[in-house]
Amino acid sequence: MAGVALLEHAVNLQGAPRCDAMDLCSWLADIGLDVLSRDAEPTAEAVAHLSALLTRAPQHNFLFPISKSINEAIRAVESVGRPTEAVSNLKKVQARFCENVDVAGRRIAQKLHRILVDDVASLVVNHQDDWGALVDADVSACDPVERRQWANLLDHAQRANRAKPSKAWLKKAHAYVENLPQAELTEKLQAWMTNLGQRPISASNSDVLRGLVHLVVILPARQQNDVVASLASAAEAGCRRGPGGRLLCSKVTVAVVETLALIGSRESAGQLFRLKRTLTAEWIADKIAPICAMVSATLGVDEHEFEDAVVPEFGFSSNGTLSIGAGEYTAELSFPTTTRGQIVWCNRQGKRRKTVPDQVKAEYSTVQTLARRLLRDSERVVAASRLRLDRCYIERDVWTAADWRASFIDHPLVGVVAKRLIWTFENNARELSAIWQDEQYCDVDGDVLEIDWDTCKVRLWHPLQCDEQHRSSWCERLADLDVCQPFKQAHRETYIPTDAEQGDLMYSNRFAGHVVRHSQFRAVAQSRGWKVGALGAWDHGEQSASRRLENCDLKVRLGIAPADGETEASGIYQRVVTGQVRFHAGGVDTMEFPNQETQSADALRIDAVPPLAFSEAMRDIDMFVGVASIGNDPNWQVEHPIGELHADYWRERSFGHLSAFAAVRREVLKRIVPKLKIAGRCTIDDTFLIVRGNLHTYKIHIGSGNILMQPGNRYLCIVADRSPRVLDSVYLPFEGDQLLSTIISKAILLADESKIKDESILSQFS
Repeated sequence: MAGVALLEHAVNLQGAPRCDAMDLCSWLADIGLDVLSRDAEPTAEAVAHLSALLTRAPQHNFLFPISKSINEAIRAVESVGRPTEAVSNLKKVQARFCENVDVAGRRIAQKLHRILVDDVASLVVNHQDDWGALVDADVSACDPVERRQWANLLDHAQRANRAKPSKAWLKKAHAYVENLPQAELTEKLQAWMTNLGQRPISASNSDVLRGLVHLVVILPARQQNDVVASLASAAEAGCRRGPGGRLLCSKVTVAVVETLALIGSRESAGQLFRLKRTLTAEWIADKIAPICAMVSATLGVDEHEFEDAVVPEFGFSSNGTLSIGAGEYTAELSFPTTTRGQIVWCNRQGKRRKTVPDQVKAEYSTVQTLARRLLRDSERVVAASRLRLDRCYIERDVWTAADWRASFIDHPLVGVVAKRLIWTFENNARELSAIWQDEQYCDVDGDVLEIDWDTCKVRLWHPLQCDEQHRSSWCERLADLDVCQPFKQAHRETYIPTDAEQGDLMYSNRFAGHVVRHSQFRAVAQSRGWKVGALGAWDHGEQSASRRLENCDLKVRLGIAPADGETEASGIYQRVVTGQVRFHAGGVDTMEFPNQETQSADALRIDAVPPLAFSEAMRDIDMFVGVASIGNDPNWQVEHPIGELHADYWRERSFGHLSAFAAVRREVLKRIVPKLKIAGRCTIDDTFLIVRGNLHTYKIHIGSGNILMQPGNRYLCIVADRSPRVLDSVYLPFEGDQLLSTIISKAILLADESKIKDESILSQFS
């Protein structure tokens, strides 16, 4: 009884405010273990007091020698017949430690779970997050026997504590996998991998999810092929950020990359190379790149050629369509644009249905799910192909005609992108440009191009390769054919060294001095293949963004520095200011240069950089500035009144001279606006699209999309809809310029103010 009294006193003492947590908890644990060890037969009362003591232990494992205490407590609980109070206390301990970021802490929680649960089929998943709730609901719907089998599998999955699964872990996993219906296993893996939810996944569920990814390694090849696209979907979702800026599940992203490499099939390689294009954050991009290089080197083929060859097709036909039968109806999958696919349901007579037929919903829900999954997976392949081809100007130069046709034109999904682009054919010492038209290639005049498939070389056409008249002819030809290009090609911005950049100058100040939002700048730069770190208060002044220009073995570097000292909660600067642009020989790591004095090491003269490489690098930088500049923020003046932070820069950027991107946008608007219903109310000058409304005249800046009201040049704040549906019937010559769509939407809105219902806009008219 003295031991019990001492434990009771220890439990009450633990709340003392002046006690050092580490010393106190260590002392209390020693007391508890000593009491239990002295009692040959621990009493229920002593066990209850020790378990109560453990519920008050610090959550961080390094603060408390808890492993030994828990093991002793478990032994004591079992020996005294599992008293209710002690079991309840240990369950509280398990709940506290299941979300411990420390691996040892989560293992403690797992151990307690396996011993304390009353139902042997109880799940190890934490149903507090979206993904855990989904898994819990799916498995709870199973019969008791199957539920127990799933619980055993999930319990084993949680024990996968490495990015790569061990042989011992995989061997044991075989037994759990074989006990489950294979069709249901595949279906659940697909569902769980493609529905990670919107909130970050808990630490314990991340372990389970990583283990489920590893399971795919031991599945039969057919099941693997059915699941790999879902794995890639999970990897992309894991890199998304939820509330608070936290990644949803970085563990699953790393595990998927390692698992796809271990599977080693054509399908897994295709998804791996697709992820190389879409996962651009440095922490994962630096991991994927060497794995892709290793996979292609193992097969003894060029990495770019291998990437061309392993793009999945998902059963689509050569014209980019796929039909799936469902009773009296057929689902027709196609791509009207390269950014969005569609599913159209048709009956046996070919009549289209506006909605999913009731028969399909009731009797063929699995077919409906399959069609949606195939559309989602194929959209991602098309998007990755669009990125890959847009980067060809820097990453790859030329193909043989036969390889080009097999990898791009004849591929059902890559062809969706490639057939809307202009290509240059080097045929018999002549260079001709052509685009796909009526199942053949035709030049700018519509004449059919005769191609020698044995000797011809093919590369992506670039406007620098021709004069302005030829470029303008292509723009008109695309409009006549109603072709919307997947990215800017005929309308692509081009950059040549200015007079100030000629001679011995080794840097360009063309884009220096722009204030950009740091996080947005990093995201856009990384999506274009640039490496850029997070500049924070811990850094010493300037850093840089850099990219390797593979075709000419150079690196380009853009300096960045803190703009005003304001930081996020994480310590990362909210805004940075851009600096000089320099080009370096390929072997130089431009991230080595910490200051202006050493940045010129091995730098090239600007006029020595190949024209195409210079143009594409400067275009990237112009894009970063155009997207991330604070001058594009319609709320900046509201949040930062004139005379305060960066007011002069915001005013100049919002309503000043046009950049090269904006100049192209102006030329496109000149072609589009005369075809709109509001054409009679619109004019275009050097920098503005001017709209004559019923109440005021509005000047929409073509570079920023910001608006001035006449008379008085008063600022009008309108936050644009990010997906304006009003433009569905308006022909745009290329995809990807969201600001172009925004400007047209604002013009249509302001041409007739009587249709405006938003009070935040109406209040500014008075």
